[in-house]
Amino acid sequence: MRVKRKQLLLIVMSSIISVSAHAFTMSLNFNNGPLALRADNFGNGYATFSSDASGTIYSNTQSYEGGQSVELNNSRGKEGFGKWGGVVKFPSPLKRGDEVWIRVRTYWPVGSTYDANPKLKFMRVKTQTATGVHIGYNDWYITPESSSSYQPFWYIYEGVQIPKYFGEQSDRIVKGVWETYEYNIKFDSQPEDKGGMAHTRMWKDGKLIGSITSSQTLVSQDDVATSFYLFTYWNHDPWKQVLQFLDAANYQVGEVVTGSNGISTTVASVNGNEITVDGHTIKVSPNYLAGQVIAGGGSGTSKTISGVLYTNPSVDVKMYVDDLVITSDKPSSKDSNGYYHIGSVAGPMIPSPPIILMQ
Repeated sequence: MRVKRKQLLLIVMSSIISVSAHAFTMSLNFNNGPLALRADNFGNGYATFSSDASGTIYSNTQSYEGGQSVELNNSRGKEGFGKWGGVVKFPSPLKRGDEVWIRVRTYWPVGSTYDANPKLKFMRVKTQTATGVHIGYNDWYITPESSSSYQPFWYIYEGVQIPKYFGEQSDRIVKGVWETYEYNIKFDSQPEDKGGMAHTRMWKDGKLIGSITSSQTLVSQDDVATSFYLFTYWNHDPWKQVLQFLDAANYQVGEVVTGSNGISTTVASVNGNEITVDGHTIKVSPNYLAGQVIAGGGSGTSKTISGVLYTNPSVDVKMYVDDLVITSDKPSSKDSNGYYHIGSVAGPMIPSPPIILMQ
C-alpha cells in the first residue's frame, strides 16, 4: 500500500513539474542599452527585442524609471513594418491552458498621433499550429484618436476575426504622461462562455477596462503562442486617395505639389495617368469630380492635389516605452475583481526572479 502511495506521489509531482517547467518571466527595463543604439542589437548583455525594432532606440529623453526607455519612431506616411516597435520571442511556446501576462508603460508626447486605418495595432500575441504554420494574433488594437465617438480599444483574435470593443471614453490615451497597460490571455480553442478556458483581460493604470470571455484564443487545442509583438506595423496603406484629380500630364518630375493637409511633396515620376510621390504611386483622372474644391481655378491649371492625404501616420511619430514585463508565471496579486494581474504603478512585483532578455 505504501508503495502505491509513493508511486502516486511521484506521478503527481511529475505532472506538476511538466506543467510548470516552461513558465518564464522576462523583464526589459532598457536602462543599460547604449543611447541611440537600436534596441535589437543582440549579444551585448543588455535587454533587447528579438526582432523588428530597427526604428526603436535606447533613449533618456523620457523614462518611467531608471533614467532610460526605448524611443519608437515611425515616419510620416510609412507603414513602419519591421521598424515601429519590436518583437519578443517567448523562451518556450505557450499551449492550451497556459496564460501570459504582459505589462508595459507608454508615453505619447503631446503633438504625436495614433491615428491609423482602421485601427492601430498595439499589444499582440502570435499563435501558430504545433507544426509552425502561422494562424494569427490575439490583438489589442487602439481606436484612432479621430474616432472619438467609439470605444477606445478593440480586441480581435485573427484566427476567428470577431471584434470585441472595450473601454470607456475616460480610458482613451492621455498624451504627455506615462500610462501603464496590462494584457492577460488564457489560451484555449473554446471560450469560457462555452465551457472552455479562453479569456482575455486588459487593464489601464491598474483599472480593469476589458474582460472578454466570449472569444477563443487558439483555433485548435494543439496550437501554441510563440511571441509578443509591440506595435510593429502601422495599419494599412499609409496613403489614402480620397479624390481623383488632374491628368498626370499636368505634372512634371521634380514639381512640388501640396496636399489638402498642407504638406508639400515632390513628384518623382510621371507615367501615363500615374504620378509617384514619396514612393507611392497615385492614379489621377483627366477630369475633376463633381463638388471637388480646386485651389487655383479651372481645369488643368491647379497644382494642389487636394484629394491625396497622408494617413497612418500624418506626421512623423515618436513615442516611448519602458518597463516591459512578460510572464507566464501566475502573479501573486489580484485586482478588485479577483483577477490575477502583475499590477500597476508601484507593483506588486511578478512572483519569480525576472529573466533579463539578452540576445
